[in-house]
Amino acid sequence: MAYIGRQPSYGALETQNLTADSSTTTFTLDYAVGSTASVLVSVAGVIQQPNTGYSISGGGNNIVFFRSAYNRRHSICNIFRSC
Repeated sequence: MAYIGRQPSYGALETQNLTADSSTTTFTLDYAVGSTASVLVSVAGVIQQPNTGYSISGGGNNIVFFRSAYNRRHSICNIFRSC
């Protein structure tokens, strides 16, 4: 895999996919995270801004979207977490 800059020497990237149902805004994460800065969230390919598009609650175990996905076109959420 190509990198800009130095290649990472340690760590991994966890991915969790969520499918929205147009009403749910809170989802349980597979792994606890420390803060909104610990994850990269994409909804339908659009990167979400921490504390604007989503927040972390429940001691880092839940992600809360400020707006639910309103149709199938916006229903896939990808969450990337470094570990």
